[in-house]
Formats: sequence, structure tokens, C-alpha cells
Amino acid sequence: MYFYNLEDAKEAIIDYAIPGGYNVHFKKSDKDRVRAECVKGCPWFMLVSRVGKSRNFRIKTMNSKHNCGRSNTNKLARKKWLAKKLTPIIMCNPNITSHQVVNLVREKWMIDITVNMAYRDQWPKSNTPKLEAPTFVKKRGRPQRKRKKQPGEDTNKDDNRKGLFQTCSKCNMRGHNKRTCPKNADEEDTDVF
Repeated sequence: MYFYNLEDAKEAIIDYAIPGGYNVHFKKSDKDRVRAECVKGCPWFMLVSRVGKSRNFRIKTMNSKHNCGRSNTNKLARKKWLAKKLTPIIMCNPNITSHQVVNLVREKWMIDITVNMAYRDQWPKSNTPKLEAPTFVKKRGRPQRKRKKQPGEDTNKDDNRKGLFQTCSKCNMRGHNKRTCPKNADEEDTDVF
């Protein structure tokens, strides 16, 4: 079997492993080869590498015997694989719920996925361009220190003192403070003489 690139080979291995219930993992993966193995103790493996100096890849070595049991959970059933498989189904039935997607995946491929995976993967990506933040333009002059008030917001900064009585610390009388105390005027008059 020939492949145009290693991504196609990996997809073929994943499409073989998930419906079969095999927990296959990629032991080696670089630009020239992919080696896939099953769980520890299972003799199955596959080596896909480049054919000579051409651009094509093919299966060079493979042991097709499995002695492992079927597993309902598979680490290869990721978002990308689920989206590729579920997009045509969801396009035909856009009102499908996450729980229905979980049951569909369980019936069709016999693997268990979470409701969160089903919810995330049921919406295909849109082709609309991403929104970008407007460019920041630094304004001339000194920056403002106070924030701009909204219309209807009170701009008087003495609002927090309205309704409070001031008490003088010299004479302990209400209605004035130490600076405007009448005793200050009396003391100044006595100091002049």
C-alpha cells in the first residue's frame, strides 16, 4: 500500500485502529518514517517509510497478529479525527445534541467519548475571517490622569463628604474644622499685642 505523505499513513493507521478497538501508538515519527505499535505485550507493529528517493511512502514491515483485547477507550480518537468523521453527519442533522453524538460514536465505532468532546467537535470551523483588535494609536500630549466620566455621572469630587458634619479638633465643636476654628482668630488677635 502506497501513501503520498506520512500524514496519510498516520490517518490510515488511525482509521484501522479505532474501529478495531486497538490502542495503537506511534513509537517513532519523523519526516522519513512512522513506526506504530500496539499495547505492551501485543506483537502487532507497522513500519511505514519512504520508497527509495521518491516522494512516496509504503508499508515496509508489518506484523498483523493481535493478541490484545478490544478497548472501548482510544487515545487516537481525538478532536481532529472526530471532526473529520462527524462533520458530514452533523451537516445533515444540525440539531443533533451532544448526547446523541456520544451514542452515535458508540454505535458506529464502539468507542466511548465524553460529552465535552462531542460538543466541541460537532461544530465545523467557519470560513469567516478572524476579528482583530483595532490598532493602538498613541495620542499626543500628556496622558490624562483621571478617567472620563460617563454622561449622567456626577463630576463633583466632594460627594463623599456631603451630609457629614465636620468636628474641630481644637474646640471639639461641630460645623467647622481646625483651619476655620474661631479660636484661631482669637489667638491671632492676642499674639499681635
